[in-house]
This record gives sequence, structure tokens and C-alpha cells, in this order.
Amino acid sequence: MSMTQKSTALSKTEKILSKYLICDECLGRQFAQILSGYNNKQRGNTLRTSLAIEIDSSKKTPENKTLLKNLSTIKFRNIKNQEKEDYEKNCQICNGIFHQKEEIVKNMQTSLKNYEFETFEIGITLSEELTQKEEDLWELAGIEHCESIKTNLSRVLGKKLSETMKKEVSHKKPDIQILLDLSTNQINLNIKPLFIYGKYNKYAQIPQTKWICLKCKGKGCSHCNYKGKLYETSVEEEISKYFKELNFKTTKFHGAGREDIDVQCLGWREFVIEFVEPKKRSIDLKKIEKEINKNSKVNVKELQFTDRKKVKEIKQKTSKKIYEVEINITKEQ
Repeated sequence: MSMTQKSTALSKTEKILSKYLICDECLGRQFAQILSGYNNKQRGNTLRTSLAIEIDSSKKTPENKTLLKNLSTIKFRNIKNQEKEDYEKNCQICNGIFHQKEEIVKNMQTSLKNYEFETFEIGITLSEELTQKEEDLWELAGIEHCESIKTNLSRVLGKKLSETMKKEVSHKKPDIQILLDLSTNQINLNIKPLFIYGKYNKYAQIPQTKWICLKCKGKGCSHCNYKGKLYETSVEEEISKYFKELNFKTTKFHGAGREDIDVQCLGWREFVIEFVEPKKRSIDLKKIEKEINKNSKVNVKELQFTDRKKVKEIKQKTSKKIYEVEINITKEQ
């Protein structure tokens, strides 16, 4: 940091501490783009201490008593009975949210306990109060070198959760998005679907996908004999029932074209089955394939894990159909 930057940084620090009781994280993130190699908490503590040294070395008691109070645990040799306050717990910018990180991470672990995953991402929704406080601080100190509370908190919580659960933070395609809403203090999960590719043959007169009754929308009525669907089963159901251990919410079946209900499919049609909100993500596909192929209605092959791109790929394919018809003719008497 150059002397000019140092002077500007300490000047801003003094301006902030003259108005706010602020934690080291919130103080440090106002200077996140300078003092490379430090995290925001270290920056805040360094700036707080540097300002205290500058004040103490002048041997003059500052007129601004709020500044002295907000420097908090720093002691001055020429000032007696200095009032102290826990700025980490009582930060007037974040309301002590960074001090609560251990409790928040513990609550996240509880929310995640039934889910199998390797990668995650944390998203933050601020309350109106925190948003306004952040904007007020920016108006006071500027935004030239700052980092938002959302980005800072997401990173701090992500690092702690990663260390605790031995999982990896990923901002590209995380298995789970953990959404922390600070306006309600609720934790919600966005679970990435699991996609499995394969090819199937159909030997029975069944539809490709579950055929929901349009009259009752799946609730059950006299039209569908109170089953909620018009056909007993489908290719989708005959395959997905072997994946129950994934503990998913529902499925979406993506086929490379379709065939009529009353014809067989013997040419190995490509498909991707999407498992929505699975609690488990690992499964032995070879074993599942063998189990499915004991089925008289549907057989599969080449089962493998894939992604949403494969859905688009097979949907865009043009597939030719060849029909074989068997005709029985009997001579009239």
C-alpha cells in the first residue's frame, strides 16, 4: 500500500469509526481491493490498530468520543476508563451476522444432513434493513475498494462449511445451492437434478411417459378410475421405479422422439431421465440395468450419468422410424 493509499484508507477508517460501531469484517471489506494477502477481518483489525497507533502517538485525546468508543478493545495510554463495547456482536452494519457464522453453518449442516453431495454454493438474500445500512456506509465511505456484504458473507460461510463437511465450493454447477434469507433467517435448498442417459426397447402397449388424467390433474376422479392417470404404467415409470434409492421428488422423461402406445419399440430409442431433488446422487448403474432388464415391458442399455446438455442433444436429433406390421389373413368360409 502506498503512503497515499494508507493516508486515504486511515482517513476513511476514521470517518467510519466516528459514526459506526463496526466489526472487523465490515470495516475490512470497505478496503477489500487493497492490502493484498489479507482477508477482510485481518484488514479491518489492521486498519483499526493503525488508526489507534496514529491517535495514541499524537498524545492528544480526540474530541470525538464516538471514535474512541468504536475503536473498542484498543487501549490508549493517555485515556483512562475507556468505554469498551463488543463490536463483533453489536456491529451496526451487519447486526453481528459474521459473529454468528458458527451457528449459521451448524444450521446449514442440519438442513443438509439427508442429502448426498460433493459440491455446493451459498447464496445470500439481504433484509431491507441490511441493504439500507450497506448503502448508507457506501455513501459515507465510497465504493472504490469495497466488497459487498453478500459476497463477503457467502465466502466466509462457504469456507467454514467446506472445512466442516469436507465438501467443495463450486460456482459453476454445484450439486446443491444453499440459500440463506436474512430477512426471514430461513435456509432453503436448491437441489441440482440428476440426469441418467440410456437407450430403451418397449415390448408392451404402454405410453412413453406417465399419462396424467387431464380432468382431475392427477388427483383422481371417476374418469381415470381414481388413479390420477389414464394408463397403468409407462416407459418412464417402468424405468424410474428401479431408482427408488435415490429418494427423488419426481421424474421428467426426455425421449429422442416417441412411438405410439400400441406399437413396440425395438430399435433402442435414446432417452434421458431427470430425477428431481434427489437426496442421493450415487448409484450402481450396471446393477440397475440388470434389474430393469428382468422386466417384460421395458429393457434398457448403456445407462450412464449425463447432464442437461444431453437432453437438448437428443431432442434435436431427427430419428427415422421403420414399422413392421404383421398381418394375419383368414379365409372366409
